[in-house]
Amino acid sequence: MQRTKEIGVFVDGVSRYFAQFADSQEALERDLVIGAPYLIDASTNLSFRYNGVISVTGDVRGVVVFTASSVLLKYILLSLAEPEISEFLIKDLVGEIANTIAGNARRELGSSFHISPPRVHRDKINVDLSSFGRRSFVLPIQWRKNRARLIVGLGKEGAV
Repeated sequence: MQRTKEIGVFVDGVSRYFAQFADSQEALERDLVIGAPYLIDASTNLSFRYNGVISVTGDVRGVVVFTASSVLLKYILLSLAEPEISEFLIKDLVGEIANTIAGNARRELGSSFHISPPRVHRDKINVDLSSFGRRSFVLPIQWRKNRARLIVGLGKEGAV
């Protein structure tokens, strides 16, 4: 899988997710900033307070992690007109976002890109990215001045 294509698939997935909150392309471009992707190694911990983790198996294996602050997630819940904000809804949302973005990637990358149901973690997480045979990347996300990240670690089984 080409790195540029892979990154593009995830950038598109993030854009599509946040587009549901914009009433025009101009509003989306004003509210959503996806920073330049950058490589990370296994020892880097970039998680915010809430983390939705999707395991990937098939022709490639690895993880897709959507990590965000409670402020961003509460703001999304308010944008979805949720009448009550709770810990349960925040955790459910972070898992749903990770699942939606990984699901969009599956549509682009093919049926051999198998994704698991989301696992949700509060606070810092440790995901061993080194076992996927190549370095992982991060997409910095800012939506309405609130920060999040998409961390993607994918590689061929046994690749170095």
